[in-house]
This record gives sequence, structure tokens and C-alpha cells, in this order.
Amino acid sequence: MITSESVESEELCFSSPHYPSTIKNEDFIEGDLIIKQANCQAIPVEDIKFCLEASFSLSGQIYCPIDLTKIYPSSISFKMDATGYCTNPLKKPNEVNQIWRRYLALLLQKNHEFHHAVNWFMRSLKSNDPIDKFIYAWITLNCLYGYISNADGHHKGIRSLIYNNIPDMKTKEEIVERQKTIFELLSSLDLTDKRNDINWSKRLQDSLSENNTNGIIENGVSAIAIVRHTIFHGNVANRNDEAERCIWPLNHLNAEILKNRLLKT
Repeated sequence: MITSESVESEELCFSSPHYPSTIKNEDFIEGDLIIKQANCQAIPVEDIKFCLEASFSLSGQIYCPIDLTKIYPSSISFKMDATGYCTNPLKKPNEVNQIWRRYLALLLQKNHEFHHAVNWFMRSLKSNDPIDKFIYAWITLNCLYGYISNADGHHKGIRSLIYNNIPDMKTKEEIVERQKTIFELLSSLDLTDKRNDINWSKRLQDSLSENNTNGIIENGVSAIAIVRHTIFHGNVANRNDEAERCIWPLNHLNAEILKNRLLKT
């Protein structure tokens, strides 16, 4: 994970003095992460740690482990040890502070439904097992559409979210652009719901041809649902391969839905 700017506000301060590296493929974040909010002194350290990790992870979509090093009278200092290999740098460092501020407020209000969704999202990022990562990502999506729209089932749930502009259209276009290779692969796999005789791969292929952003996400998630069913109930040679191709679009979508709920409220 790389960032070109420091994260700095009245509540949170983080600098990345070793960016950019002069050595190829060795850009990284390293620096002191300091919380300057006095009310944090009364919050359990593990809650602060989780909230900070979630704030960076939601922005960058990779797990950023953080360890407490020192406690000062008016601030708390953490060491962040973040390593990631992906094409998704931390493009909006100051977004981290906004996420932190809103999530900390929800944490103090004990918003359990939202916290459960973030918890499953973080489990997905932390896991090294492809199937676990995929299943946790799917559970996160289930938590989100249930919490936000009270929809029954993934298809109604994802439709309720995306057609109510969650996340917003610009963000959905970014998801489609970044995950397009995976969506194209899913569109070629003949993923069919045999109960309803709906070929979601074909519907996804049509949406890709029409450049229909909402349709791509809607039909892409429904195609991924067939992958989930196949992993649990199908006769596949390598379940890891089935899961791995679906992790990134799910986690990307989940992160943006979570951020939408945090930053739009």
C-alpha cells in the first residue's frame, strides 16, 4: 500500500516519510500514527486499534495492522505496519480521517449492526485462505443489504442498494473499471441459476456490452452468488480458484458501501 500525502487533522496525524521509494516495487508506508483526541483515553485500546485498522483498510482495501506503542497524557501513539501487494494505492489519505471520525462516533454509540458488517469485512481482509476470504466477503454483503435495505435475498438486496445510488454512480463506475477483467471472466463461465433457469453470465455479458454500470454490478453479484453455491454444493476440482476470482470485486463493493454509510450520514 502506498500513499503520496500525509494524513493530518486535529484528531489524527500520520506521515509516510519513506514514500516514494527509489527502489522499484518497494513503495511503502512507515511512520508515526498519533491520535490527538482526549476522549480516546476512556476507550479500550482494542476498540481504538480496531477502529484505526478499519479506517485505513476501508480506504485502501488491504489489511493494515496497527500496534500501540506509547500513551501520552494528551495523545495516543501507534505504530502501523502495513504491507500489501495490489493495484489500489491509498489515493485519498485524508479520507482516512473522515472514516475514523465517523466510525469512532458509531463505535461509541454501540451501533452493533454496522459494526458487525465492518467486523466481517476485516475478517475477509485478514484471512489468508481464499475460501474464507470469499465467504467472509459474502457475509459482509449480506449484513449490509440487510442492515441498509431490509431486503430478503442477495438479488433484491443488491438492487435495493445500487438503484438507490449506494455507492454513488462515480464510485460504481470506478468499481466496474477496476474489476472489469473479473466481471468479463464471470460473464464467460455460463453461471446459471437452475432453479429459475437464469443465466447470470449471459446477463452480465449483455450489461458489459451495453456498458450498463448498475447492470454490471447487479448481474456480477448474482453470478458470484452462483459461484458461492458451487463452492458449497457443486463438484468442482479446485474451490480456491472459484473463490479467488470473486474476492476482489466483493471486497471493493463492500468497502464502498461501508464508506457511503459512514460519510453520507
